[in-house]
Amino acid sequence: MAKALEYDDSQLQKMFAELDEKAQAKALKGAFRATANLLKRSAIQNLRSSIRSDRDLEKGVRALVFKKRLGFRVTVGTVLRKSKDKTHYTTKKGFHLNRQGLEKPVLIWAEDGTKERRLKGSRGSHRTKRGFRKRYLFNGAYRGRMRAYEFIVKAKQQTGPQITQTMQENLRKSVEKTAKKYGCTV
Repeated sequence: MAKALEYDDSQLQKMFAELDEKAQAKALKGAFRATANLLKRSAIQNLRSSIRSDRDLEKGVRALVFKKRLGFRVTVGTVLRKSKDKTHYTTKKGFHLNRQGLEKPVLIWAEDGTKERRLKGSRGSHRTKRGFRKRYLFNGAYRGRMRAYEFIVKAKQQTGPQITQTMQENLRKSVEKTAKKYGCTV
């Protein structure tokens, strides 16, 4: 039989109430950031187990804490920043260097997969004994598709049950830390 967990958070609520609005938002954002990073680490582990990855590719998995409202999201994307003189890129995150030496945003395709790709269908012609004959190609050559690895979805499923518990713990720690910083004591 599982033990019932009882927690008295009255002191925590008093401490949180003593903080001003800006400090309260800061405390909440700190808790969201810590929880988002937990989900991000889980997504990176799933990425490593599903496809061959390197440090630059893993930097494309990002944890974003919302500024205007409470919450966070973990997403994939690319970051490409040029230098001040616009001659070269200083920051490249989320790109994969392929065999031809080209950098491709593989993470975006790996999460959701891609649809089948074919070359454009076209009309061609070929030579016969009497001249040229038109040939109709309705479907071009098949170029394949990339399957969906869904490493972020798997991370949500794995960490989902412990996210709420972790969020509560991170919230408590963040409020206490912020309260101490601003001199609130209870």
